[in-house]
Amino acid sequence: MAQGILLDRSKILEVKVEEDHYEVVYGFHQFASFKIDDRISRRITISQLVGMGVSKNKLCDVFNINHMSINLWQGVFKEGGMEALVSLQAGPKLKVTEAIKDYVFVLYKKLRGKHGSRKKIIKEVKELYGTTISRETVRRIVNEKKSQEIGEEKEAGEKKDIAIVEENKEVMVRHGGALIALPILDKYRVDKMIINGSGEVSRRYSFYECVFSILLLLTARLLRVEENIKLHDDEMMGGLIGQNRLPSLRTVRRMMTEMIERMGNGVEELKVLFAFTCISMWEYKNPFYIDGHFMPYGGGEKILFGFNPQRRLAEKGRTTYVVNTADGRPIYEVLSDGYDNFTENIEKIVDFLREEMGIPRPTIVFDRGGFSWDFFETIEDKADFICWYKGKAAPGKKAEWLDVNIPMESNIYGAPDFEVLQCTGKVIEEGDEKCKGYRRMFFVKKGEKISPALSNIKNKSLKELVLMLTRRWGAQENVFKELVEDGYNKIHTYDKAKFIDGFLEKEGLDINRTMENPEYRKVQQEKRRLQNKRDQILGRIARKEKELKRQIGPTKKQTEQLDEIEKKLLELKERLSYLPKEILRIDFIKENGINRLSSNKKKYFDLLNFFAFNVRKDIVDIIGPIYKDNRDVNQIVIKMLRMPVKLKYGAGETKVIFSSPRRRNEKDALIKLCDFLTSQNYSSSLFSGRLVYSVS
Repeated sequence: MAQGILLDRSKILEVKVEEDHYEVVYGFHQFASFKIDDRISRRITISQLVGMGVSKNKLCDVFNINHMSINLWQGVFKEGGMEALVSLQAGPKLKVTEAIKDYVFVLYKKLRGKHGSRKKIIKEVKELYGTTISRETVRRIVNEKKSQEIGEEKEAGEKKDIAIVEENKEVMVRHGGALIALPILDKYRVDKMIINGSGEVSRRYSFYECVFSILLLLTARLLRVEENIKLHDDEMMGGLIGQNRLPSLRTVRRMMTEMIERMGNGVEELKVLFAFTCISMWEYKNPFYIDGHFMPYGGGEKILFGFNPQRRLAEKGRTTYVVNTADGRPIYEVLSDGYDNFTENIEKIVDFLREEMGIPRPTIVFDRGGFSWDFFETIEDKADFICWYKGKAAPGKKAEWLDVNIPMESNIYGAPDFEVLQCTGKVIEEGDEKCKGYRRMFFVKKGEKISPALSNIKNKSLKELVLMLTRRWGAQENVFKELVEDGYNKIHTYDKAKFIDGFLEKEGLDINRTMENPEYRKVQQEKRRLQNKRDQILGRIARKEKELKRQIGPTKKQTEQLDEIEKKLLELKERLSYLPKEILRIDFIKENGINRLSSNKKKYFDLLNFFAFNVRKDIVDIIGPIYKDNRDVNQIVIKMLRMPVKLKYGAGETKVIFSSPRRRNEKDALIKLCDFLTSQNYSSSLFSGRLVYSVS
């Protein structure tokens, strides 16, 4: 290392980045050489250079650090010398040690049940250890220590309190209105979701009971993630599954994880079964509405980035593509880890509709963006499509506009309002005899705004196309907002998995898929930053010349800055010349240790969300003609699902008795619903005999 000789600091420092090393040249001699990720050497080198008179601004610029870091290192070096600088650890010191945790837990057990116990614990920790902790910290420590004390659950599972079923026995169930969902769920073949059969009498909670606990709470919107079940695992909720208590959070987590892992690819088969059941039951053919929704990931795992359209930037996360019917019913999803893009997932959905749902030529409706003319050519042999057009297009001055009445939801159920929009269209490509290559563009006008759209459908009228396209607002966007309220955007598991060749092949992903080289992009960004900095300096010179009304040259400092920038720009230009613009995505994943988040549990919970969503829509369809008020019918359904009920066990039947609501239309709607549910003659292994619903 060079010693502290003060030289002309403006010209004699040079830092080169060669592969993964910093090469520091000072005074025309090599001063230091160390790896980019060697933080200790970087701290020592920078501290020495500052002591030798090198400008902090220059060091911040070349090493891409801030002044606060340099000031911190200088302070540590002055106080403790080189040894302190070497041993400096990143981040704050651990606030709560294991000794503090042990003391808090001992004190908690000693004071348990006494008024003001947490306040006393906080005070004693402050006096004894000099550390201030919060009530939340106390709670977390206690929960952690309790878990350690209890230990891991045995593989057999948690013991449950088996409800003793006696004739004429009555049980109050808080939020027992969720039992409304059981007969409706039956028509969706929900039993096929449970791989270990019915919940026979046992001393352990079964997968069947765990799934129904989650499903009923999801339907009543009392649960968004597994964690919420601990709010309801008491004696007042066990009646939902015919027991004294619901299973605990620990049991649900263990059971769900274990059984879903055992399913493997069976989760995907369940998704297909659910979609097929829905389409068969509703006798639905077309169209299908598709949209992608980005779900950010806030964990520390290294995963692929996706594009967040709300924030307009790339973030870690996954994208889900939801398939809905025109009635706004979700039936299927494709979950993307960011390896593939929008167009590839649209193709997956088209193939799914053709091969699994038996629809020979589906009609798909999707939003603008993420596609090209090549993409249209790829799918036009398999599907009809309608989408908003991304780009500039005009209908022409002599276009003839046609009025179209667009149905909109009104305040009265079943009596839609209508909004008048105008439309016009034209054929832009005729295609061949089989209509391959046929393209028609049409325009939807609302006030002064004109929105272009594109389709390959020849045998539909312009009015039909506009009605299908504008229905997307209600069939897709509003549905996803409701799903988010149900917790659809939650991650459900932080387990990770590898991007292996077998996974890519199973998912139908292209192993030769390329991506923009991140290193190339990084150098380009640095190049733009330096160019902007150069332009700012030149701009200041130009403004000064304008003020003085004469030509002036740059100052000595500005000349040095411009020379330094030009030198760096030449280095960056040379580096860009040998960096590839694109690289194989799989190579990038392997080289950077990128994983993907495990998807099976997420997919299973998403499927449960689809069940819950469609059940609520079915309830709306049942009570809508009676309740009539469309403004709050969805809120009334949630209210009914959360109502307390009385369970009365009788000979061959279990009565579900609701208290009568005060409002007349609510009461009439609930009576209508109870009559319908009773008429289904539904029976479940969770209860004795068939379920009979009534209003007292």
